[in-house]
Amino acid sequence: MKNAATVRTRAWYGDEELTLNFPTDWEVEVLGPKDAPALSDSQLERAFAEPIDTPRISELAKGKKSAAIIVDDLSRPTPAAQVIPFILRELAEAGIPKSEIRFVAGIGAHRPLTDEDIVKKVGADIAAAYEVTNHNFMSGDLRAFGNLENGTPVYLNGIVADADFKICLGGSIRTVPLASVAERNSLCPASLALPQCTISILSHRDADRL
Repeated sequence: MKNAATVRTRAWYGDEELTLNFPTDWEVEVLGPKDAPALSDSQLERAFAEPIDTPRISELAKGKKSAAIIVDDLSRPTPAAQVIPFILRELAEAGIPKSEIRFVAGIGAHRPLTDEDIVKKVGADIAAAYEVTNHNFMSGDLRAFGNLENGTPVYLNGIVADADFKICLGGSIRTVPLASVAERNSLCPASLALPQCTISILSHRDADRL
């Protein structure tokens, strides 16, 4: 009978393995997705060159003058630093100048990313060459975009709102019931909005269906 389990911990801070021991009469099994091999740079390049059921980013962004790239924070394992160079290549091919590309960390109510965090998330070269701004839902530049059918106001980060072309880069993971919608929120992106909106949504009669 197996009464121990090994799990990964300290994501972004060493990715160590931790062994958990349980009572001897317990039978423990770790359930989760099977690990897939990491994609090589050539595979990533092909994925951007041949996207599934959608035009390339370079085609979608053609004619746009500016772009905002939204990334998640370190509570998510998204390897943004590996993917961003390919996104920037697509934007350059579309004709968007480097000076008109900005990054926004869609952190929701989490703490702001530090300079060290930003390097881990987007990579040292990108952090040095581009402006990376933490979204601030309390005192940041927010733009009103009307209301939902239930009256909930919709606001968007000013940098994202002003950009002609917007890209959300994140991973879909399930944690606790509320956090399970976090990645969907980043795509909306509600992680770039106000706490009052979240309170209003969760107070709605259909909130239990989230």
